[in-house]
Amino acid sequence: MKITPVILCGGSGTRLWPLSRQHYPKQFLKLVGDMTLFQQSISRAITLENDDIQIEEILIVSNENHRFLVLEQLDELKLKTPVRILLEPEPKNTAPALTLAALGAQETNPDSVLVVTPADHYVEDLKSFVVAMHEAIQVTGEDTIVTLGINPTRPYTGFGYIHFEGEGLVKNVLIFKEKPDYETAQRMIDQGQHAWNGGILFCNPRPGWMRLSEVILKYLIQLARLGKIRTKINGLSDLIKNYLNTHHRTPSTMPSWKSSPSVSNKKTLRS
Repeated sequence: MKITPVILCGGSGTRLWPLSRQHYPKQFLKLVGDMTLFQQSISRAITLENDDIQIEEILIVSNENHRFLVLEQLDELKLKTPVRILLEPEPKNTAPALTLAALGAQETNPDSVLVVTPADHYVEDLKSFVVAMHEAIQVTGEDTIVTLGINPTRPYTGFGYIHFEGEGLVKNVLIFKEKPDYETAQRMIDQGQHAWNGGILFCNPRPGWMRLSEVILKYLIQLARLGKIRTKINGLSDLIKNYLNTHHRTPSTMPSWKSSPSVSNKKTLRS
């Protein structure tokens, strides 16, 4: 099986200010260990490769403000794995960044599974993390999106939550919930069947992600027409237009997140 790790590193890291600043956010800092969080995310992605899973290339989605930091820290790693950098004109949230990565993967590795992780995570138990990631990769199908849930240890308000159903390792997602207030977080933990949303996703770049949001595609089309997308994707504008001509869907016919399964490993990423 072939995978394309996608590292999302466009965040501003405002919650760690003043150590983390707009032009030097926390993913580029050495907070734990000898590598920055960004470099650790690259290293973790490479550890996913084994006899059954091969990495085609690593895609890094960043923005203009951080491109030199990305290049400098990549150079320090001396990687043998191919890396491609996609630059957004300005920081956006996960959805536009992931859509841009999916478009990039379609051009060179359309049959690989996208393994999307943030650049600012610290993982203490790497062995359990890799096991959970391998399980998620194996169950990612052509029409499913998989996400990794983290067992909540307290009613934390800094994470979004995943409400799920089912037994066993792979569960069905009912709904994603935004960062709650303390009382709501406590109710969800008391209720059970809720996990922290770690922001880690697995999908097929062709049908899996691209069918979910016409709004994001329109956003990218607008940027392409304005010439504001600076990436190493050749013919990005034509790629978007061709996709829309082939797979155009109205909002009422688009798949729902509610039918997407998730992987919830209650030991993974547990600090």
